[in-house]
Amino acid sequence: MTSRASIDENLAVGVTSMILSFSSGNIEVASPEVEETLGYLPNELIGLSFAALIHPEDQFAFDDAETLFWESRKRSYLRVRLLDARSEYVEVDIAFARRTEGDDPTLTIELSLLEATIDLDDPTFTTSEIDEITGLYTIDYLNSEYERVRKVIGDELPGVALLLVDIDRFSVIESALGVHGSHAVLRVVANRFEDALGGLFLLVHVKRDNFAVLCLGVTEHAQVEMVAHALRTTLDSPVIAPDGEEVVVTASIGVAFAFDQSTSGVDLVDSATLARDRAKARGSGKLEYFAESMVSNAKDRRNFENMVRRAIDDEDIVVLFQPIISLEARKICGVEALVRLRHQDRGLISPTEFIPVAKEIGRLPRMGAKVAKYALESLQEWQRRYPDQELTLGLNLSGDELEEPDLVSNLISQVGASGIDPSILMVEIGTVDNNPSSKAHNSIEQLAKANIGLSVDEFGAGSSALSIFSRYQVSQVKIDRSLVLTLGQNERVLGVVGGLVNLAHSMKAEVVGIGVERAEQIRLMRSINIDKVQGYHIGPPIERDQIETQLELLSVRPTS
Repeated sequence: MTSRASIDENLAVGVTSMILSFSSGNIEVASPEVEETLGYLPNELIGLSFAALIHPEDQFAFDDAETLFWESRKRSYLRVRLLDARSEYVEVDIAFARRTEGDDPTLTIELSLLEATIDLDDPTFTTSEIDEITGLYTIDYLNSEYERVRKVIGDELPGVALLLVDIDRFSVIESALGVHGSHAVLRVVANRFEDALGGLFLLVHVKRDNFAVLCLGVTEHAQVEMVAHALRTTLDSPVIAPDGEEVVVTASIGVAFAFDQSTSGVDLVDSATLARDRAKARGSGKLEYFAESMVSNAKDRRNFENMVRRAIDDEDIVVLFQPIISLEARKICGVEALVRLRHQDRGLISPTEFIPVAKEIGRLPRMGAKVAKYALESLQEWQRRYPDQELTLGLNLSGDELEEPDLVSNLISQVGASGIDPSILMVEIGTVDNNPSSKAHNSIEQLAKANIGLSVDEFGAGSSALSIFSRYQVSQVKIDRSLVLTLGQNERVLGVVGGLVNLAHSMKAEVVGIGVERAEQIRLMRSINIDKVQGYHIGPPIERDQIETQLELLSVRPTS
């Protein structure tokens, strides 16, 4: 048996400590501070099994952490719930501090009581630390808690992992459900996350669609992925919104580690944010760990944002026009306006790169207005110079752009001011949320009321296009390029496209085949009564003056 004197030497002065027998798990010694922490007199605990004080749900975590400590010999930490003298469970941080060898090895643990239950009516309490939407702590509390741990523990700071959890496509949820409904979804998600963590780690609501989890003593990817799996599993079942609608929720997660006290709370959050951004860039439901290379990538991102901002503000955007050919008349019958950004080193940049950035920096409505102004002015000039050419003008609005009410209302105003027949303008609509009450659908309704032609892009791919087609009077559909590219490879594809053409024609909509790259595709599309074609085989996107050259050749001049 280890002597009492040698045991007492292992207790830190002023710290709530206990020494446990390795063989029995019983408490052999408890420091006087245990009365303040748990309400017990020290001698009341002697001989009791420490496991009896641990909440049943936390028992396995404690056992695993204890085993890891014995194997690694490194100080480690865990948050558990312990039964106090009032027979109530309180949350404490446990530090596995020291151990002794011998016939009966012992384990010294140190306890730190977490903040007491918060009284929101207490005037001394900082309400900024409680989030009004979810009732969780805020990021301010997480930072203060992390800094407290750094200060108290110092050089012996355990490994810490911060998980930054981002709800994917939350803007779509907001658009569909409004503020009240989206906040209700956040509250459900917060409750599910709390249940999954079981009080072991600190969960906070950072802002809007972001949560954070601070994990003391977590240093391995495998440990992080267990926590991430627990959080994601709670989202397997849809969230029921206040209106009864099922909302599918997924989450992207960025992770950063701090292995010593040199990492500040701000640095930890910044690193996790970069990792989260990388995860979101890969698609929904992904997890990424912070790497130093992300810092340079973040700088590149800021530079790109600045370039997009300057290009839009300084009108360094390029509008190209791609010709659309009538298969019956075999001549240009319309153009689609396509926007690009001009980069000094990279040349013309695709909208798939800069439109999401333009949305984030608030420049999407401004860019849309400039593109529409240039395209409408071009059409006005062509109508004046080539009155025999009956041209339509296609303007492509992405889902992000349709979410911007100002952009759509500005477009309607511009069309009205131009004097152009709104029906010859074809607003091309891609993938949008299927919820009819979303901002995107409200924008589509406004366009339809203004008699602006609706063109459904990606027809034949996914449910979004069919949803728009079934809900609104559509003037035009564009067969998805993936179907056009496979024309001629087998008869089934031709049959599918033919069926889509018949469906569109039955609804009084004309059909455009896009992505044409081979003459054979044109022959096959003519055989199934497709009306118009567009693609690089017909002509690439070109500058306004090049389109005018083609129109000049086709124009009929009156004889003198």
